[in-house]
Order: sequence, then structure tokens, then C-alpha cells
Amino acid sequence: MSNHFQFSALLPRAGTRRRLVSTLALGALMLLLAIQPALASSARPAIAQSAPAAATVAVAANADFGDILVDASGMTLYMFDKDAPGTSNCYGGCAERWPPLLIAAGETPVAGEGVTAELGTTERTDGTVQVTANGWPLYYWFEDTAAGDTKGQAVGDVWWVMGPDGTINRTAPAPAEEAAAPAEAPAPAPATVAVATNADFGDILVDANGMTLYMFDKDAPGTSNCYDQCAVRWPPLLIAAGETPVAGDGVSAELGTTERTDGTVQVTANGWPLYYWFEDTAAGETKGQAVGDVWWVMGPDGTINRTAPAPAEEAAAPAEAPAQAEAPAATEGPAPTQMPVTGAGGDLLPLAMAGMTLLAGGGWVALRRNKRA
Repeated sequence: MSNHFQFSALLPRAGTRRRLVSTLALGALMLLLAIQPALASSARPAIAQSAPAAATVAVAANADFGDILVDASGMTLYMFDKDAPGTSNCYGGCAERWPPLLIAAGETPVAGEGVTAELGTTERTDGTVQVTANGWPLYYWFEDTAAGDTKGQAVGDVWWVMGPDGTINRTAPAPAEEAAAPAEAPAPAPATVAVATNADFGDILVDANGMTLYMFDKDAPGTSNCYDQCAVRWPPLLIAAGETPVAGDGVSAELGTTERTDGTVQVTANGWPLYYWFEDTAAGETKGQAVGDVWWVMGPDGTINRTAPAPAEEAAAPAEAPAQAEAPAATEGPAPTQMPVTGAGGDLLPLAMAGMTLLAGGGWVALRRNKRA
């Protein structure tokens, strides 16, 4: 016997090799059959979504304006005098109140039964496409909330409904019927200016709820110069138009009113408009005193009190706050085992594993048969 290593001795006999090859081929075929549906589904293209339906312009009969143009849901459509045929001039805040009737790009608006106006489209500056009737861009009115509403007619004398043939209907809406007045509506209570005693400034003017009132050096008697952000921080003491402020006990200042630029009416003391300070949140607070060296409380007779508020006492420092415990260092442990990663078809992994199991099983069967042979 030769002492040389014979590699061929390790190979199974010819019949066993044929069975092994057959088993492996069968396993590969089963693997292919198992994963083929998943591969086919992953390669299948997505179904294209249908484009939005074209806008429809229809006709509806209106009790006030006759037959008018509406959308497919019966909502009234309007044109705008400040537009030009084929061009919209309504953007920004205008378009928020008058939303345009839009259509998908490339679509053609459909004329409902009875519509003889020439329908078309115009591109807006934001790239959207708006429906037109006889060239006029069409809009909704934001206060129309139900089919048949025509609350936008004649707004600003520039917004109008249109007839089925695109004729602009400039009929003014009928005046609304005045509601019957209630038997006797209670008049709003007039503002009351009272007096309260303050620990720092003595007796000062306050409102009926004890909230401190201030005057402003940059005003003039009878005239407020505090508006916009100033009025947000220093809200005026207002009163209903035509009402007279009532002086509470101890108030000897001459109370009056002044009209603000927005038409509201503000209470005055000796001619000086009165205000609140937005940081005063409870009766008796005087956080607005001397702010900017122009805001001041007033005495019961209307005298301006320019006393500066006492400096706030410094809070005593705590004995010694305990040192914040140092956060323990994170214990460094073994890195987590990385989970197997699947591809776009994540469901292929179990199928692939099943196929590999079949292959391994086939090999084991073949080897067992080889041993028995």
C-alpha cells in the first residue's frame, strides 16, 4: 500500500456522489421557488395614482341674483374687478379671504349643464393653475360656508357673481333686515376709578378691581400717544362710547374721556389718559412705577406721583448648597450584538435561511447514505 495521501479516498463513491448532487440540486430549486414570488413583487412597479379630477363650473339658481356660476358643490364663484382677463391680482391676504378656484396643471375645466361662458385657466405666480370664465379668474369668499351663500357679492364694490354666460352681475345685495331690538338691553357699566392705599406710594388711583392705573409723560392732556406695542404693554383703561366714568369714594381728580385713533374711548384723570401695566397681575401691584422714567401712578386728586420705587432687597444667600453629586461614569460594557440586516425586501431573509436549511439537510442525508453503503 502506498504511503502517499490519497485525496480521492475522501470522496464518496460514484453512486453516492450522484445522489448528493441530485439532493443539492433539489434544494437549490426549492430555494429558487421559495424566493421567486418575493423577488417578483419587489420588482413590480408601483401603480400610478390617478390625477385629480378636473374642476367643474356649474350653474345654480339664486333667489337674489338669478342663475350664477358655482362649483361642483354649489359654492358661489366670484370675479374681481382689479384683475385683468387672464391675470389674477389677488395674492397674500387677499387670497386668504378669496381662495382661487384651482385645477390640476394640464387639466381642462368642465362646463356643467347651462354654462355657456368660455372656461379656461391662468397660471398664478406660485405656479398653481386657476380656472377662468371669459378670462376672469374665479374665486370663493371665505365667509360663504354653505352652498347658495353669496356673502361676497359687492364686497368693496369690486367682487361680483357671474351669470351662466360669464356676464358680471353687479346687483347690490338686499339690505339685511334689522333685528328687533330687545325690550331693554342693559347698558354696559361705566368704568370706575377708585382709590387704594399703597405701602410705597400712599393713596393712588386704581380701577374697580384694585388694579393700579398709570399716566404717561409722553402723552398730552386729552391725547394718547401709546399705540401698537406700547398699548400691548400698557393697555388703556377703556369705557363704552357715550359713557361717563364714575369716581369712587375719595377720588377728587376730574375724570373724563378721550377718543383713541382706533375709535375706542379711554378714561382720563385731569386730562391724562389712564393705563394698566401688563406685569401687574394682582391688585395693589405697582411694577409699572417709574418704568423708563415716564410712567407714574397718580394721587386721588390727579397729582402725578414721581416717587421712585424702593430698591428690591437682595435675598440672603443660602448657607451652602450641597454640591451636586457627580454623575457616575457610564459603565463600559460589551457592545450590543448587531442584529442581522435585511435589504429592501426584508422578508427574503427567512426564505433564504429556509433554503440553506434544505441544502444542509440534503448534504447530511447524502453523507448518511454514504456511510451505509
